[in-house]
Amino acid sequence: MNGGSLERHARKLQNFDSRETINMTNHHVSGRRVRALRKAHGILNIAGWGFLLPCGVIAARYFRDFPFNCRRVWFVVHVGLQICGYTIGTAGWAIGLSLQSDHFRTFRAHRIIGIIIFGLATLQMLAIFLKPKKDDRYRRYWNIYHHFVGYTLLSLIVINIFKGLAILQPPKSWKHTYISLLVLLGSIVLLLEIITWAKFYWDNFDCTFNLKNIPPPPMRSLQPPAPVQRGAQELGNGT
Repeated sequence: MNGGSLERHARKLQNFDSRETINMTNHHVSGRRVRALRKAHGILNIAGWGFLLPCGVIAARYFRDFPFNCRRVWFVVHVGLQICGYTIGTAGWAIGLSLQSDHFRTFRAHRIIGIIIFGLATLQMLAIFLKPKKDDRYRRYWNIYHHFVGYTLLSLIVINIFKGLAILQPPKSWKHTYISLLVLLGSIVLLLEIITWAKFYWDNFDCTFNLKNIPPPPMRSLQPPAPVQRGAQELGNGT
């Protein structure tokens, strides 16, 4: 209220969540208890999109061939983490869609990015069934597309989670926990990258060192043999 006149409340999430409907006939008050749903939306998305999907990418990046050769395990772990992350993230995304109402335009960017994330994640899941064989000529292009979409998806996830935290305004421990999670994942990636490059250079150095220690093949003399003096040889034989 300003100067005796009613004004619209600020378009903040807390004001939308606290609205109630009063039935003037029976004086019944009803309201949507959406605060718990918003928390569930945030927790599921952080767990699914923000943690399990990056773990699946790490498994594929570092445990497929190099530096750790886990050919029998990495694919199962990669697909399992991606399916779990997709399922949990989709559940959180669906809760977020159910929370939209006539004021969804206030959080339009967060909503649009969320839809893009779901679309790209679904595309990545379908890529499992559309994967060409190793000897297929289109396999190279499929790998480029799969990697590009995957890293784009991870970038959008981080951006949208921070947008969601800014909208929800939970206790600071939420943001600190997610930042700690990012630091943990980043530290693991950095350590594995160091191991990857160290092993790469060590293998190349060892190969070069072994090549240097191989003795060269014996060289044949390029000089023509000395001519034999036939007369002296005949005298020596008494002829």
